[in-house]
Amino acid sequence: IGQIPQLSPGAVVETRGLLDATGYRPLASPMPRQIEAIVAPHVARQELLVEAGVEGDYNKAVAALTSDPLVGRADAARDMLQEMVEGTRAWLPDSINSARR
Repeated sequence: IGQIPQLSPGAVVETRGLLDATGYRPLASPMPRQIEAIVAPHVARQELLVEAGVEGDYNKAVAALTSDPLVGRADAARDMLQEMVEGTRAWLPDSINSARR
């Protein structure tokens, strides 16, 4: 937690660490700006998707997915989200399950 100062403390990223007989110790280090420009928007998008899931906000999830440069279109985001909802319906809040496309 908090290994990369530019990211929120709860962001999950692969980082460097030291593993020896006493266990694992993460090595904190700042991220170069060139890499931050790529990683920070991805982290923000993932955090928005988690918020949408916790809040049961279908529209927030569509907006977060649409902001992904690999998705980019609202119709593609809705189709993708609908497929994810159908595959995980048993674990989702009722507000997501009842959302209409």
